[in-house]
Amino acid sequence: MMKRLLLFWGFQWICFFCHAQADYIGYVNSIYCKMYKQHKEKGIKTISVGGNIYALKDLCFDKSKDDFFSMIKSKETYSFGYNLSSILELKFNDGSSLYYELWSDYAGENENTYDYEIVQIYDTEGESLAAKGDYLKCGAGINDSDGYVNVRSKKSAKSKVVTQITKDQIFLYTPSSKSNWWKVYLKDGGKCVGYVYKDKILPYRKCSTKIKEKIEHEMNCEAY
Repeated sequence: MMKRLLLFWGFQWICFFCHAQADYIGYVNSIYCKMYKQHKEKGIKTISVGGNIYALKDLCFDKSKDDFFSMIKSKETYSFGYNLSSILELKFNDGSSLYYELWSDYAGENENTYDYEIVQIYDTEGESLAAKGDYLKCGAGINDSDGYVNVRSKKSAKSKVVTQITKDQIFLYTPSSKSNWWKVYLKDGGKCVGYVYKDKILPYRKCSTKIKEKIEHEMNCEAY
């Protein structure tokens, strides 16, 4: 029974966010209170999501209800280059975040209907809560009128320039709600090459059609 409840909670929460229902406060309040009660009264400490085990305390269950609802109100959903995928960012009052990687697929014959699944959850620094060393990577272009940006060896404008990224190049980055300097990668599966100031990064959703097509080709070729 408990396993079914946890699976129901995970599935319903994702469907709820992706469709941005107007009554989300009441809905989340109901789901949250059920899980909070199970956590507090029965000592449940973990949940299985997307094949990974997460500690409930890492998923906001050690936060107050006020913090939780503030996080929901501040949510942001955006695409990052993969087909049928998105990132849901939930923001806390203290400036920290949780990043939910969501995948979707067509359900049945109606292509306007989707099934959603959480495949990974990342912390404030964009690192997976279930697999340390695995970072969230989003496709991007540069945001600089000079036509290039410098990639620094450390999180500082005074640190060594290790390479440059030009306006026609695409790259990947790891968002962080605790730092203005974000990890960058030159290809999916590649190592971090350095750091770029976040304002110099143009996320997928704001890129030109040309750059979006490059990102989609790179990301989806790697995915499949």
